[in-house]
Amino acid sequence: MSKNVVAVILNYLAYWETEKCVASILKKQMQVKHIVIVDNGSSNDSFQILSGKFIGNKEVTVLRTHRNYGFAKGNNIGIRYAKMVLKAEYVMLLNSDIVIMEEQFLDKLLKVETSNTAVISSRILLPDGTGKLLTNAAYSVKDILFTCIGFYVHSPVVLKLLNKLKDGKKIKRVNGCAFLLTPAFLVNMMDYIHILFYIVKNIF
Repeated sequence: MSKNVVAVILNYLAYWETEKCVASILKKQMQVKHIVIVDNGSSNDSFQILSGKFIGNKEVTVLRTHRNYGFAKGNNIGIRYAKMVLKAEYVMLLNSDIVIMEEQFLDKLLKVETSNTAVISSRILLPDGTGKLLTNAAYSVKDILFTCIGFYVHSPVVLKLLNKLKDGKKIKRVNGCAFLLTPAFLVNMMDYIHILFYIVKNIF
């Protein structure tokens, strides 16, 4: 697999978890071109510890925000860096407490990708070995747009139209702890979502 995949890990206070997450990626020798750690305004020594840990490692960049921007905006900072600076084709978002267990982790995610796949959600196991998500799942551009509209827009008219467009199909939400953003998302979806946020803010 010769794709430019960048992993983004959001850290808040738990630098020891982030270290384990990064180590699991490096140990598996996955085809990840770069790892971006975003320290989301930690009030402890997370930034200093992580910066010191990975200083000189050309595969890891540690960014710092000066306050906690929350989950979505913190990840968006990492996504923007991955796209603009590292020219990522794919961005893999991981919670800091995730540990990669499979050698073919990325290959297995990409096997479910189609030309219309925007997001691929990873199979997730809990520490006791039980399954939280048992299979990798692909979400289309349509799936993601419907999810965003349903989450942010509460107009009865819009929701009625949304239900009609979905043809009665239930759109599942993406599990937020480990998933892959594809070129279909990074090239097109970000613009769609920005437009949606503008409409929500200014009309509804």
